[in-house]
Amino acid sequence: MSEYHDSQLTAFGADLAQRASNGDTKFTITKATSTADDLSQTDLSQLITLPHEKQTGEIDRILPDPNGGTKVKGTKVSFDNLNLTESYPIQAMALYAKEDVDGAKEQLYAVTTAADPETMPKSDSAVMFTFSASIYVIVGNASQVTINVNPDSFATKEYVADAIANVKVDTSDLAKLSQDNYYTGDNQFKYDPVNKDGDAYGLAKNIDTKVTDNADGTITVNGKIYTPADDSKVVHDSGTEEIGGQKTFDTAPIDKTTGNPYITAKTPGIPKLAVTYNATSKAFDYTLTAPEKDGLSDIIQYNLLWKDHSVDDWTTVIVKPDTLTGQLTGVDITKTYDFKATAQNAVGSSDSTDVITVPTVDGNIYGVSWDGSSSGALQRTDAAAGLKAGINGTQNDFDTRGPWGLMDKTVTDSYGNAFVRVPKFYIRKTQDKSKPLSTWQVSLVKQGDDWYLPNCFYDFDDKKELDYVDVSRYEGSVISGKLQSKTGVTPTTNQTIVQLRSSAVANNTDGKKGYHLWDVHTLDALQVLFTIEFATLDSQSIMKGNTDNTGTSLINTGATDNVKGSSGFVTSGATPMTYRGIENLYGNLAMWTDGLNISNLSLYSCDDATKYVSDTFTDPYYKVSYPLVSSGGQNITGLGLDKDHPGVTAPTSFNSDSYNTYYHDEGYVYANGSYVVITGGSWGWGAGGSGLWCWAGDPSSTDARSAVGSRLLKKAL
Repeated sequence: MSEYHDSQLTAFGADLAQRASNGDTKFTITKATSTADDLSQTDLSQLITLPHEKQTGEIDRILPDPNGGTKVKGTKVSFDNLNLTESYPIQAMALYAKEDVDGAKEQLYAVTTAADPETMPKSDSAVMFTFSASIYVIVGNASQVTINVNPDSFATKEYVADAIANVKVDTSDLAKLSQDNYYTGDNQFKYDPVNKDGDAYGLAKNIDTKVTDNADGTITVNGKIYTPADDSKVVHDSGTEEIGGQKTFDTAPIDKTTGNPYITAKTPGIPKLAVTYNATSKAFDYTLTAPEKDGLSDIIQYNLLWKDHSVDDWTTVIVKPDTLTGQLTGVDITKTYDFKATAQNAVGSSDSTDVITVPTVDGNIYGVSWDGSSSGALQRTDAAAGLKAGINGTQNDFDTRGPWGLMDKTVTDSYGNAFVRVPKFYIRKTQDKSKPLSTWQVSLVKQGDDWYLPNCFYDFDDKKELDYVDVSRYEGSVISGKLQSKTGVTPTTNQTIVQLRSSAVANNTDGKKGYHLWDVHTLDALQVLFTIEFATLDSQSIMKGNTDNTGTSLINTGATDNVKGSSGFVTSGATPMTYRGIENLYGNLAMWTDGLNISNLSLYSCDDATKYVSDTFTDPYYKVSYPLVSSGGQNITGLGLDKDHPGVTAPTSFNSDSYNTYYHDEGYVYANGSYVVITGGSWGWGAGGSGLWCWAGDPSSTDARSAVGSRLLKKAL
């Protein structure tokens, strides 16, 4: 025996019921449908139509609230197997509704799923099967709701059948007015019979033409056999008639009054379809554009089809011609989806548009918080909570999430330089030293006004956001006057920041642009990604880098090319590291970091990479709100945060804990004079203090050091 769960309202149904309860609207329950799809794993609230509908049933009766209330109404619905070509399980039944306002669309109101489905057998001329069910749904206020009941159902089939069965009439000896009658015996007429027009029938002896019914669909006329035409299937020269099927004319029909040929309607042209993913609402926004030609027949509807890219079955959404924009919900943000559309008029549907494939965007927030503890351990927050971040091929949940999942370490430019492409993302930082509490958060979607876009994702000339920044996979090597990113070479050292800046921008030739030197804004973006992923301020507890090797030399590029996983380090001998394809983000070669200048413990920064210059303290450089503190290589315990320029951070407090607490890295800041900045630590600076937060504001712009080089960057220009 079949069994069904209680009905569940869709989001559309819940909204209608709520507004009806408040007396704000009225609506009509219009029809009932069924499907063979198992919806037990489907979010029913997000459905707009019942997937793969099998039948439309009858609403036979309206049932009152069994509890005597006014917020619930019931319907007696039925489905039969008349003309059903194949059997199917009734996995779910649905009610549709339409708000009683002009232009309202009929949409899915409620769904009833099966615990043990009834099987609807295919049609059998010998057996008529009907399945009936009572569906109760919340309507908010019964007085605000109308239910379309099948008028044929005002008397049940059983009632009519019983009534007819109880009528006892002996018809065996009666002539039938509309049937053939066989008379036996001698039947004589007192008067000659006439037809319905009063004309007398002729006698066979007086008729020259002899017609005989051969009882096989043919007649014999004066000895010749003919097949009479079926009058219901021929076209007459007068009267109103409906002609079915396709008729072909050698010559176009002509209007007898004007002499002009009639115009024949055709299927419409192909519409246009645009679909974008809305990460904020986690849904797809679509726009349909009417075809240039409607086939000389008004468009009735558009059929928008969409599906998970990995499956074959399409879901169809009916779009009315007066509402060509909308949103598709119920999206799995880990999947990619396909879309296509057709236009439909009275003749039929157009060809479909080309299939559009649209990936989703992870709109989640990923974050960490720090309670100021000296260990530097952080608490994962938001969508980062519970995720694992392994290295050297172990499980890393960030590989498929947020900005990390979109980083691409296979990018090369026309020079053959190897890059890691970092997608655009947004950052939010907070810092409350009184608690103390600091937070770092990232998202691919700007979540609010207190989120900022790192300047490496911005074009200051055209004033627009950029989709990505390319970060060199390898430490820079100057070849033929250009700073490059190549594997298997020795990184360039013993050059000033001015020289390496010039070598970086030398790549901007022959129409190329966007190349510049490693800078504070790209460092900020990667520091935040690393910190949230590994949930610690002690970067060298994750990967030491080339600072703890038995040798005392710089390692050539490409040493980590065979490291497994998204991040990791070489486990034997020297231990160079790679962060998501960026080799030696810290620990092998300290980096000249552009966009920063220091004057007497005041830090200045520039947002536009095309305007970087050393020893400048006026526009385009600006002074950050926090002062620097003099340090001779002590352990960093705190960073400054300028709320107007949150992407420019520098150490502002220190202790002498030998890099074992807080940020676990060393900081150098000279008290007087003008300086530029080095970050990331070096092979020659020893283990422990040469990690992600290592920061030295002690060299001048004319310094050149054997432990210092830099990297090549390229904006998406």
